[in-house]
Amino acid sequence: MLCVPCSMFYNNMFSKLKQFRDMRSQAKQLQNQMSQEIISIEEAGIKIVMDGNQTIKELRIDEKYFNLAQKANLEKEITKALASATKKVQRKMAEKMMKEKGFSGISEMFKK
Repeated sequence: MLCVPCSMFYNNMFSKLKQFRDMRSQAKQLQNQMSQEIISIEEAGIKIVMDGNQTIKELRIDEKYFNLAQKANLEKEITKALASATKKVQRKMAEKMMKEKGFSGISEMFKK
């Protein structure tokens, strides 16, 4: 039999472990939901399809960039398109999380 302070310590420790396990489970569930969200962005002949976890699913490049002389321009446009796609995914995920957590009024700030 454990002493009262020891018993309280173990109960508290197990309670914290359960909370951690629950939080981890919620994080995995959110990550799975986010992977189902797909955005597509097309700018300057570059198309990027990205999921909610910011994984690029598709990259298409217009044929006009297949000239070696256009290499620097292609790199610049890909960088811009990736930045736009990432920003769009982050905005969509923030709106979704706020809506699910009951912060729907705050999500209006992210629609700019």
